[in-house]
Amino acid sequence: SDANHKILAVAAANRNRIELALDQYARFWSLTRDASILPTVGWCLYKRGQACLARGEAARAVHEFEQAEGCSPEAGAIPYERARALLSLGRGGEALAAARRAAALDPANPAIAALARDLRE
Repeated sequence: SDANHKILAVAAANRNRIELALDQYARFWSLTRDASILPTVGWCLYKRGQACLARGEAARAVHEFEQAEGCSPEAGAIPYERARALLSLGRGGEALAAARRAAALDPANPAIAALARDLRE
């Protein structure tokens, strides 16, 4: 049933099995178009982007973070990580814009503030 895909996705995400979680969320989405799952899908895409960045796949990480931000537009951590990935690709202007967005979403986060400040200098 529709609910089974969501249950499997949540269980997979809780075990950090991101690919399985995304597959199950995609199946659930195709059946229901239930937008309540989008923030969690965004978290999974964010985790996949972090894994890409850790492996040195910055361009793929940027793509994952862009997708994550579309699902979770209020999460400051996502544009922060996108800024880091863009910076590693030498795309400083885009990195600064992403860092500014992150700072606007999460102004109390010192890591975000430091990156935005460093990129301005």
